[in-house]
Amino acid sequence: MSETTVRPTFTRVMSKHARAEAAHDSRRHSHAAPPVVAAPALVRVAALAATAPVPAKSAPAASVPTVSMLTPPLTRAEEIVRAMIAATRFSEEGTANLTQGRFNEAERLYVIALNITEKHLGATNHGVTKSLEILATFYLTRGNYEQAEPLLKRLYSIRLTQHKDGLKAESEFQARENYLLMALTIEKCSSCLEKLGRLSQAESIYLTLLKRQEEHYGREHAFTLDALERLGQFFLRARVYGLAQVVFEKLYETKSKLHGPDSIEVSSVLSSLSLIYSSLEMFFDQIAVLERQVFLLDTIHGGTGLSLASALTRLADALSNAARDNGVGDLIERAELTYRRALTIYERHYGPLTPTVVSLRNRLKSLQ
Repeated sequence: MSETTVRPTFTRVMSKHARAEAAHDSRRHSHAAPPVVAAPALVRVAALAATAPVPAKSAPAASVPTVSMLTPPLTRAEEIVRAMIAATRFSEEGTANLTQGRFNEAERLYVIALNITEKHLGATNHGVTKSLEILATFYLTRGNYEQAEPLLKRLYSIRLTQHKDGLKAESEFQARENYLLMALTIEKCSSCLEKLGRLSQAESIYLTLLKRQEEHYGREHAFTLDALERLGQFFLRARVYGLAQVVFEKLYETKSKLHGPDSIEVSSVLSSLSLIYSSLEMFFDQIAVLERQVFLLDTIHGGTGLSLASALTRLADALSNAARDNGVGDLIERAELTYRRALTIYERHYGPLTPTVVSLRNRLKSLQ
């Protein structure tokens, strides 16, 4: 057989074998992953990268900008606003817990509010003083005086500076608000100091308030007289009756001069003097001031007011005490008449069986 006749047969045989091998490979790789074809965009990127010149020395990769890098920093005003909002929210949540009896959680939230204001606001900022006052009041009402004391002293120090600056206030309203804020802070601070037995410190802050009002407004100004009365009330609470007597007698003298001895402005002073004279067992002095107070209240209320009945009862008690100590018979008769007048007013308002009425009836029996 010639070469030309053999080649086609050989070719056909090889072709058939090749087809068999191809079919076998197809069956073996039927589950293989299809070949990955580059996307046109990626092909273009690869082509550009291949044609780009290679630098002699690779440069460091640039950092990717983050959200914090893209956001501008807060201004001081924005920081203050955010701190105030956050502190207010924590304080409100603290109060909500307090009303539900969760005291530990309320304390924790109040402390967080104070920490926020201290960190982001100035030491004398309104937000700081408000947070201080809220936390200090929480401790004060819970009887935790040791914890309340440093907070209240710090608040007092801040308010003392603010009050001094506020004395320059032009309007009467601003001046009054400035004084009352300072006075109320002193009352809270003094209450804590009194509970801890630190009376000299409490006296000092009242004297500071009084001295400042005297220097700025004079001795007869309403703020000065109010500061003087607060000092006198402190002496009364501390049972320093001698100093309390000096303060309230001075108040009575000044207010009588400014408003008249029969004015309503002296009524509260007379009540305090009555208590002082009773504590010092100066019963005739007590009778004198109570008779003046009864006259004032009788004029105002037309003989029917409960405040008048209260003053009549105190007057009858003073008459009874004076009669017991001095053996003066006509004082007993005056005491009985005064008790009966007070009893008539109380029965008209409360009825015949209330504790006040029953107590007065018992006092009348003891006189007889």
